[in-house]
Amino acid sequence: MWKDYFKGILNSESSANGSVESVEHSTECKKNYLGLEMPMCSCVSLASLLQKLPLNKAPGPDCISAEHLLYADESLRYFLSELFNMGVVHGYIPNSCLHTTIVPLCKNKNGNMTDTSNYRPVAVVTVVSKLFEHFILSKILMQIKWSKHFSEPFHVSEPFPMSNGVRQGGVLSPYLFAVYLDDLSNELNNIKAGCYIGEVLLNDLMFADNVCVFCPSVHWLQRILDVWQAYAESHGIIFNLNKTVCMTFKAKSAKSAATPVLKFGGQYVKSVDQYKYLGILFDTELSDDKDIQRQLRY
Repeated sequence: MWKDYFKGILNSESSANGSVESVEHSTECKKNYLGLEMPMCSCVSLASLLQKLPLNKAPGPDCISAEHLLYADESLRYFLSELFNMGVVHGYIPNSCLHTTIVPLCKNKNGNMTDTSNYRPVAVVTVVSKLFEHFILSKILMQIKWSKHFSEPFHVSEPFPMSNGVRQGGVLSPYLFAVYLDDLSNELNNIKAGCYIGEVLLNDLMFADNVCVFCPSVHWLQRILDVWQAYAESHGIIFNLNKTVCMTFKAKSAKSAATPVLKFGGQYVKSVDQYKYLGILFDTELSDDKDIQRQLRY
């Protein structure tokens, strides 16, 4: 069950020949595909990166923990730094470093516990892969130009490849996802429709994979959704239409508000009177009474 579900959502795009390669291996030694000067990693810098690894955590599929690397002989730092430099130069990462174990984590404990969509795939990766991501992040955070997500195959019940997505819990995942959606944010801003706070235009809020769009005009809100849909289709993004809803905030003086008719992903968007977004319960009157009562019950 878990394998089929996660394999489906992590392989929404297939390569032309039906096969998936984690990283394309180039045998031609070059400067490196990011255009940075070499060498990039040294024993000294690696020692600093090792301090960033969290301790007392579950090991990855290779059963190697952060403590193994941290307290190993100093000669290991030399070999790891050489491995990382070669990986950047050749644009190749060994598959053994990319193996990942998935742990299904429940999203809503009050929801349907038998529904696979109520679980998020949390990745438990190899510590070498995690250290490599820290290395990449420390050196080229401001120079990431990658146009696609970096993803790795992992184990659920048995191995399967994946062709898209970022692993939840990965060091680089938030930054890669932000880069992936940066062009979308620019396209939405270019619509020039939304809510103005002084001279600042706002029509979207993005926090990880939680996205909220808003506009005082139903016509332009539909236009924003159309831009979203076009971007999703061209970039291989799949939305959870069951969690896509619309809420109309009414003025305090208004007794009721008209329900807008909006379409997204080929279906009508459901209108709701309240919705929990990023852990906070919102309603049409922008009152926090219901959210306070919900918190008190805990």
